[in-house]
Amino acid sequence: MKIACVLATIVLTFTATVPAALIVGQTDDFQDSTTQGWRSGDPNLNPPSNVADGGPLGAGDAYLQITSIGGGGAGSKLAAFNSAQWTGDYLAAGVSGIQMDVSNPGPNDLTLRLRLDSLGGNVVTVTDILLPSGADWQTVSFDLIPANLTGGDGNVALAGVIKVWLFHNPVAAFPDAPDGPPGIVATLGVDNITAVPALPGDANRNGFVDHIDLAVLLGNWEQDPLIVSTWALGNFTEVSLGDTDVNDADLAVLLANWTGPPPGGAAVPEPVSAVLLLIGAPVAALRRRRR
Repeated sequence: MKIACVLATIVLTFTATVPAALIVGQTDDFQDSTTQGWRSGDPNLNPPSNVADGGPLGAGDAYLQITSIGGGGAGSKLAAFNSAQWTGDYLAAGVSGIQMDVSNPGPNDLTLRLRLDSLGGNVVTVTDILLPSGADWQTVSFDLIPANLTGGDGNVALAGVIKVWLFHNPVAAFPDAPDGPPGIVATLGVDNITAVPALPGDANRNGFVDHIDLAVLLGNWEQDPLIVSTWALGNFTEVSLGDTDVNDADLAVLLANWTGPPPGGAAVPEPVSAVLLLIGAPVAALRRRRR
């Protein structure tokens, strides 16, 4: 009996730390009169709240309001986190960013960033979003690619996010408690938080579609049908077409979005037409072997 209890505890502990499966396009619009899992640390006399009217669409458009009182102590810092629907493997899901509508009716300018917590370390977005005092609703995007993340290994963090923070800090950092980001008197409106897809064809999510992504796609071409291929494996049509393998449709997506390597990267002289000639024979051979 004791052994069974111990095993049950281990299973529950493990499953509680396994990230959920986020998907491209998921959106928090706050129309259900809740904060949809966005909250702040305790204690906080002014936690994030749902406001029924005044979102980007005006009357009847609910939104999330985050406030802070400045100084030090509980509620002094503008920060909110979600450890529910925004957890998971961003790489496999093909999510390259988070987009949202924000407004700043408060008295101070804000510098917004995201922090991603994972079991392998925490990272913070390098590029900030500047939101002046009095700014009306506007759409902003946070790029979640390794090159725009600091404080740890971006790839490791993106592969196992267990918590997402939205916070204010002019510096690309989020010190652990009790320090945290700086205190500020602020009111932030947030709405339509959306998971943004990566550049189609960009398997390694470095912002470019090149020979490296092509190699990934060919390496996973029409794998065992029991294996569900993800974005990171070259399945760029998993969401739009609902397929589970890497095939002609994914190749077409990659070629349509070909950019070549990043500046300073290895030279790849072949244009897309030449790439088609190079891969045509191997792909055809693979298809013949499967018949």
